[in-house]
Amino acid sequence: VVGNGVGTFYPTVMFFDVYQSEIGDVTDAHGVIQKIGAEQGALGLIAFGLWVWWLFSFFYKCSVPGTVSSETRVTSQFAMLLAVSAFTFQLFSTQYYSSVLWVPLALSWSMVAMSIREDGYNHGQTKVINFLNT
Repeated sequence: VVGNGVGTFYPTVMFFDVYQSEIGDVTDAHGVIQKIGAEQGALGLIAFGLWVWWLFSFFYKCSVPGTVSSETRVTSQFAMLLAVSAFTFQLFSTQYYSSVLWVPLALSWSMVAMSIREDGYNHGQTKVINFLNT
């Protein structure tokens, strides 16, 4: 339920002699979902899933016509593509503590956030500013 802790995948697998005799050297998990599940358990996997859900719902709400300007909508769609590409890469890799995952996500979120703030200031839409703060 709570996992073994961050960075404990290798020591946990090395503990089992059957793994080393059948497969050989310890390799990493198949993807980020398996690694988070093994290291941080179901609670960590649920928390990560909720965060991913929030991120993509944020991008989706910012790309709905009529709520933001067309420039912000295009920016949000590009940010969603950038985030999807980062998460797709992580399905087949387990370097979720590296910049390969976090830099594209930080860039995508910040460019949408800056675009929304610019929309709110330029068009007097306080609902857009309030949406960003939630």
